[in-house]
Amino acid sequence: IAEIIAPISQGDSKNKYFEDRARTLILTMIMHMIVDPRYRNQISFATIFDWLSFIKGTLWEMTGYAVENGKTVIRPNTLGENERIVRQYARQFWDLKDSEKEFGSVISSAQRFMDIFSSPPIAKAMETSEFNGKKFDITQIAKKRTCVYIVIPPEKLKTHSTWLRLMI
Repeated sequence: IAEIIAPISQGDSKNKYFEDRARTLILTMIMHMIVDPRYRNQISFATIFDWLSFIKGTLWEMTGYAVENGKTVIRPNTLGENERIVRQYARQFWDLKDSEKEFGSVISSAQRFMDIFSSPPIAKAMETSEFNGKKFDITQIAKKRTCVYIVIPPEKLKTHSTWLRLMI
């Protein structure tokens, strides 16, 4: 999913490093949202877009760090291997925050990739699985021959390409 949102650049991109790191950050945030039960009712790309706006607080939480009695401690890992992986990646980004230019470029790239989810109509479309008021079950497409038409005005193809890749 992270590669759909932040596609790998073809050729020699001068921003490849920052785009690769941004993709890893988006992947880490997706994993955090799925692994941490506190976010079970907030699983959406709009949540990740919001987290990028408060990146230092988000990373602090994802690292597993906490402050107790004025000291930084690591909270116990209660969620298993997936939480360990999230914390490991989050700590890489947390350590990067002291290099303002590099950190800023990574965050800017991630925000650029996630910007489509700042659109209220896109965020609303991504949060539900209903069509004409009926619950849409994607597994029905596999059971019965079905055509799904996605209609996008030509002028929106470039700005909505991320959304279109997710739908396909």
